[in-house]
Amino acid sequence: MIRSFVFLTVFALASAAFAQDYARNGPALGASVGFAIEDFDDGGIDFDNSGAAGATLSYRVHPHIGLEARFEHTFNFDGNAPFNDVDVNIWNLTANGQIFILTGQFQPYFALGFGIGQAEVDVHGPFGGNAPAPTRSDASASGSTAT
Repeated sequence: MIRSFVFLTVFALASAAFAQDYARNGPALGASVGFAIEDFDDGGIDFDNSGAAGATLSYRVHPHIGLEARFEHTFNFDGNAPFNDVDVNIWNLTANGQIFILTGQFQPYFALGFGIGQAEVDVHGPFGGNAPAPTRSDASASGSTAT
């Protein structure tokens, strides 16, 4: 009898220690790193793949409802054209609402939100907008006269 009581007590305490409330209210932080595969080769420009990183701040206000802010950045897609080099940086910032269908260890959810993003394109080379201005020695070497 005493053995049964000790076993049941230990089992009850162990079960309570391993039980987790996966749908608890409160904040959560997340971070991500990734690999971005380009899919915008166009017009004779060959782009390389790039790395990506992101951060997430979420808050569960109810076991079935959450709010999320997410920032993602894709670093420098390097592109090579016959006479120019092209660099593309992309970032986005979103605010999302989440509706969790289940509240156990497996939690599929629907998300709806809005956000902003930007893609910055830098073109370097003789035909690009970010080419350095030619110096006096460059102009003389090409046969032009500098005044």
